[in-house]
Amino acid sequence: MHGEKNGGYASALNDLGDILAIQDKYKEALSYHKKALKIDEEVFGKNHKSNAESIRNIGYVLLAQGKAEEALSYFNQGLEIINKAESPGWYISFIQSIGEVLEYREDYEKALEKFDEGLQLTKKYYSEDKYRVSWSLGLKGRVLYKLGKYKEALKCQQQALNIRKKSQKDISPGMTNNLEDLGIAYVGLNKIKTGIKYIKQALLFKKKYYGMHNTAIAKSFKELGNACMKLRDKSQAKKYYNKALGIYNRVFGEKDKEVIKLKECISKIN
Repeated sequence: MHGEKNGGYASALNDLGDILAIQDKYKEALSYHKKALKIDEEVFGKNHKSNAESIRNIGYVLLAQGKAEEALSYFNQGLEIINKAESPGWYISFIQSIGEVLEYREDYEKALEKFDEGLQLTKKYYSEDKYRVSWSLGLKGRVLYKLGKYKEALKCQQQALNIRKKSQKDISPGMTNNLEDLGIAYVGLNKIKTGIKYIKQALLFKKKYYGMHNTAIAKSFKELGNACMKLRDKSQAKKYYNKALGIYNRVFGEKDKEVIKLKECISKIN
């Protein structure tokens, strides 16, 4: 295959889509990932395992846009073309992606089941892959927090962060997520000042990676707002919520789930 009709070109399109998604340019990212999938299907066939990356990427962008049902259909499509024994990595990825859709729906018990399955399979097939293990622990810890199981959440996030620190010399975007989630768990345990310290540390690194106006930054502002509310510092909480709201509203619009939730939080502050 030559020109645009080859897997290498599709891979390049996926890479460009990933970069655009990191920049919150989801419509453009989705276009690139769909073009990549179209090429994959022309080269390999419609139900070939080589289509997995494009399918997963489309699902993630749709989920980021709040289109959970569309995302789920892509993740299920990915599972259908993957043989668990031959491609355990992709199987785990799609199981965890389905877990993230369930988490988005706030069906936390079912999400935990998926994340637990993903973690056990990761330990079985990739015990030496520190990135995969820490990522899987982080997902489980995140949903444990949402279930109110703060001590278990803290344990998972501490394990994930320790693995990252041992295997990585520099702070990575993945490590910033572990730092922030660890902070959120501390806030849940009413160790609020410790939690704020970790969230602010994550925010500092996020600013270096994403700039000041990215949705990753908005998430940190929202969590700092939540922490300040627990400290009964309503004025500071409102400032953080408004910063988060401005970013989410610009990227996703007024009908976005996070925009609606933040407006509700702000409206309740006297």
